Amino acid sequence: VSEVRHRTILTHESLYAALEQNTELERSLLLGAIAEKVTAAKHSKNRQQAARLIALVDAVIPGHEIINELNSLVQDIPKQGKVIVDNQGLRSVIIPPEFNGSKGLLNKAIAVTQAEISFALFDRFVVATSHQIQRCKSTAGSNMIFSQRNYSKPGFAIQEDAPVVCVTWQDANLFINWYNQLTGEKYRLPTAKEWRHLLKLSQNKQPKCGTANLAGSEFSDNLEHINRYPCDDKYPFVSPLTAFKANALGLYGFH
Repeated sequence: VSEVRHRTILTHESLYAALEQNTELERSLLLGAIAEKVTAAKHSKNRQQAARLIALVDAVIPGHEIINELNSLVQDIPKQGKVIVDNQGLRSVIIPPEFNGSKGLLNKAIAVTQAEISFALFDRFVVATSHQIQRCKSTAGSNMIFSQRNYSKPGFAIQEDAPVVCVTWQDANLFINWYNQLTGEKYRLPTAKEWRHLLKLSQNKQPKCGTANLAGSEFSDNLEHINRYPCDDKYPFVSPLTAFKANALGLYGFH
């Protein structure tokens, strides 16, 4: 109501007096303002916001015909947790702006791959493009050991359904460009803000033993710098993509 009145004053101050004497006009402008916001919520895939706005209409003017129109307008907004599958079988999950009463850092929904990219899929890219893969590098100390390794020889046995490792930012983007051409989709790497958004909504900042691929007692005692968990998850290196349960958002391997 305040917004409608403010808009009216901005249009022409004399109209405000007319608005005060015409409740039907005020209600009409109010419905128009809410309809605008519902349209904006649909554009940002924010189903929760749209539902709240429609409920507001029903509270102010119960049973108004615009309620059905607005419900029809937003019925195709993807529901949170809905899984989308592309033509190559890669699965993504719709992540809402808020989850279980907790607001994230974004005001729109995003689609996130359900798990990390597998070795098998990245290897397809390398074979298909004959791309010269860069070798591993360490940001700490000597690179002598890492310089002999790459995504296919990371220093431990690899599995087709495990996440690919030892991949540079440049290689990751080249892979995404290749995959987008294959699928017709518009995948990209997440921004730092989007990553923090997912972390905030995941509600699992400190996973327990057996819930994620964690550094546990499978590590030798001479690795004293590792703050180990008091368990052995049977995977001293990387685990298969879905070896552990998905988090509350439906994402695997997020930790």
